[in-house]
Amino acid sequence: MKKHPIIIAILSVCAVAFLAGIAFTAVAATGNAKTRAKIEKEGKELKRLANRAGEFALSEENVQIAEENLAGLKRAGIEKFGAVAAPKFVVSNFSGDSTTLISGIKDAQQELKKKFVAAGAEVAPDAGNFGFSRYLSNSGEAISADKLRRVDSESRVIETVMSALLAAQEEHEKNLHSSNIIAADQKVFFSLRAVRREAFELTPEQRRNVQKDELIIVPDVEIATTGLAEVRDGTGKIEKIISLRRPGILDAMVLQVEFVGDSAVLRGLLEKLKDYSLYARDLRVSRTPANMLPQKAAASADSGQGAAPAADPFSFFGVAPAATPATAAAPRAKARIVVEEGNPELFTLTLEYLTPHVSADKKDDNAENEPEKK
Repeated sequence: MKKHPIIIAILSVCAVAFLAGIAFTAVAATGNAKTRAKIEKEGKELKRLANRAGEFALSEENVQIAEENLAGLKRAGIEKFGAVAAPKFVVSNFSGDSTTLISGIKDAQQELKKKFVAAGAEVAPDAGNFGFSRYLSNSGEAISADKLRRVDSESRVIETVMSALLAAQEEHEKNLHSSNIIAADQKVFFSLRAVRREAFELTPEQRRNVQKDELIIVPDVEIATTGLAEVRDGTGKIEKIISLRRPGILDAMVLQVEFVGDSAVLRGLLEKLKDYSLYARDLRVSRTPANMLPQKAAASADSGQGAAPAADPFSFFGVAPAATPATAAAPRAKARIVVEEGNPELFTLTLEYLTPHVSADKKDDNAENEPEKK
């Protein structure tokens, strides 16, 4: 059969046109889908922005609501702290001036030192002022009026801790006596090496000359999240602790106690402080340096005993030697200082004393708002 060229040409044009139409339709469909997707995406974004604009508008009413919510959170935090800890607070009702407060602190610290010495404990020079060397060294420095009551509270907290420490040492010694581990006339070696307190009341000028028994606490900028605080002492040493203080909710004061003694004394101390608003934040234990322990020669001299008399071969059979004027007039031996087996350890305990935050406008009624002394 003979092909007609004109018919073939027409059919070819129609085929090309048909294929082009199909391709155009496919491209148009794809373009429409992309356009619709883009329109839907932009619509959702506009809707989200519109909703966001309506979420919060800065107004007096909204600011007041936010402040009330924040106050509620603070109250809840304080209530939770009180409910969980059930602590005793050391209350200060002090109403005098700086001179009166410093005089009272001096009397209290002298009494504390007498109690330690009377119990046979050693009090190192760095511990003798119990954290208040700045004011007890006749430097003439004063405490600002708005810090008096808080400094008085801190002094009372130190008295509480020191009394508990001394009681723990005396109980440990009594247990050794009752168990016949040491003789009734013997004393267990105990040395109070240092007492450091947070000197929160210092002015920027005073902070340039921090004393050896003072601590400066620098909270982390995000302490509410991290809990970290930097502790600097008068020697320039810097440490980090996990602090429980929370701005606007809980105030805190840090106290550091360093002593040489038995671990039983540390356990006794923590047991006695468990009912107070005092929390252990750090504990370092190390071998006691030799220069902190009593020398054998010094211990022998303190015992009041001379050289032991020669053994009497007849005493085994019950024949007692006759008393001589020298032996009859011999003074009674003083109690000997005993260093326990394995040597006592050097403990450095960091405590934090917590109280609910009191706003500036309520500090005048502090005595009414604080819990009663127990």
